[in-house]
Amino acid sequence: IVRPVHTIHRALDALCGGELGVRVELDRADEFREVGDALNRLVERFADTLGRVHAIVDRLDTLARDGAVDAIARALVHELDGTLDFFRLEPRRVVREDAR
Repeated sequence: IVRPVHTIHRALDALCGGELGVRVELDRADEFREVGDALNRLVERFADTLGRVHAIVDRLDTLARDGAVDAIARALVHELDGTLDFFRLEPRRVVREDAR
């Protein structure tokens, strides 16, 4: 029971550090595998959503540079861009269960 919990814990620590490329890989067919798979799906969906937010920020930045938006939008771009820098979408990293 300790190994899969430790594996999931390491993956969660990486995620808390902004490493969205991390995935859990457990070589077992039990509830821990289900939890790991669910965590992987959650991270995939969050990374997809964050990717779309990045695209919006890039588009707003382009509009701001072209003078098509006002100072409020430029401030929003700056704030979102700084926030998004925390999250790293790549490279993908797999956290595997420790071997005995």
